[in-house]
Amino acid sequence: MANQKSPRPLVIERTYPVPPELVWQALTDPIQMKKWYFDLPDFKAEVGHRFQFEGGPPEKTYLHLCEVKAAVPNQKLAYSWRYDGYPGDSLVTFELFAEGEKTRVKLTHSGLESFAAANNPDFAAKNFEMGWTDILGRSLMDFLQITPGLSFTRVLDAPRELVFKAWTQPERLAKWWGPTGMELKVLKFDLQPSGIFHYSMSAKNGFQMFGRFTFREITSPERLVFINSFADEEGNIIPAPIIENFPLEVHNVLTFTEQDGKTIMTLQGGPLRASETEIATYRGMKESMEKGFGGTFDQLVEYLKAL
Repeated sequence: MANQKSPRPLVIERTYPVPPELVWQALTDPIQMKKWYFDLPDFKAEVGHRFQFEGGPPEKTYLHLCEVKAAVPNQKLAYSWRYDGYPGDSLVTFELFAEGEKTRVKLTHSGLESFAAANNPDFAAKNFEMGWTDILGRSLMDFLQITPGLSFTRVLDAPRELVFKAWTQPERLAKWWGPTGMELKVLKFDLQPSGIFHYSMSAKNGFQMFGRFTFREITSPERLVFINSFADEEGNIIPAPIIENFPLEVHNVLTFTEQDGKTIMTLQGGPLRASETEIATYRGMKESMEKGFGGTFDQLVEYLKAL
């Protein structure tokens, strides 16, 4: 008896103009998911977490029942997908692949043939293909393209190993990081994933404030990923002391590329788990933040020249 071929899963791939960290946020942060996918206020990217949502054609919606099966940050998210009251069970998998500063996403929806037993035309494979094509090709693409964020590139006349050290060695970082005219003191520096860089910034008039990085990824000398926040004296995250409704956390991705002995340094950042009001505030401050980073990076240039 000839072996029967297993049904082919639905596979769709798209490439987005942002790094994997920002795509992962869009796939797993409930606030962001609501803007392009479904309203999943209780979603958690944790294996075993169960969630549900209503969706379907305008004339009839269905209760989707799902359970997270895999969650590897910035790499893979998978969850089961079935309908309440109907036979059939399937698996949705998102795989993320870094391609320079872009991310290729491969969506695989397997097990669609199991819905045939429901004898419901809404569960036809072609409808899933149209739905996912629209979600990935329009909704998610539009969201990632319009998400307010900072993008800043500076060419530095120094090898990237040295530039990377300037970012990751506290005695070096203290000599240039922070707003122009403020003195920075390193209070804590733990360079590892989930480690904290806690610092104070003091002006000549006595004004003082605190900030912190939470490191996410350290790939020497190519890449540094961290979350930046305002902090209190103990290192706890607090609202911005002088800016109302500024996001509590800003996700930053730094990349370093060496070319002819120089370093191309690129910073990309955007709000993390921010409200609509906070995102609007961030968007409105984009120009001033770019000027601020410009001044900070001017200090980095002068520091590197002096070595």
